[in-house]
Amino acid sequence: MKVTLIIATKDEQDLPSGHKRKKAGDIIAVCPYPHEGGRMTRKTHLLIPVDLESSIETIEDAKKLMIPQYETGELWYPEDTSGLKIIARNRYKIPLDELMIKARPLGVEIDEKKMLDDEVDYQPLETKILTITDLIQDKHLDKKIGVAELTAMKLEGK
Repeated sequence: MKVTLIIATKDEQDLPSGHKRKKAGDIIAVCPYPHEGGRMTRKTHLLIPVDLESSIETIEDAKKLMIPQYETGELWYPEDTSGLKIIARNRYKIPLDELMIKARPLGVEIDEKKMLDDEVDYQPLETKILTITDLIQDKHLDKKIGVAELTAMKLEGK
């Protein structure tokens, strides 16, 4: 399945209350492909068209990449959230340094200065479709997830 991932390009400072804000590379949204994003989103995030291969068949399953990081490690939104602590707003991310390396064989050299400039609509990958299952990192487990983990997430989720 092809989708457009919207990922953060820079860290936001955590709040004094302890609420964790988005970090560079966090998967913020999963949208049907193609998705162009709004004017502000295009200036502050990267929109990356990706092929999640056959492991994810519906947009609902793909959106599981947007779940928060629960203290317990829940893979999807549990029915009972009482007492369930969210320790980070986003569980999955794509490390930007690895994304830059993955883009090079496609003839794309990501300009980090332009990517971080909130005044520039810079989308170097919008005409490419990446296979990124080897780039998705589960921050709760602190490891990369591949096709097998994506499939398991689909089966375990709702």
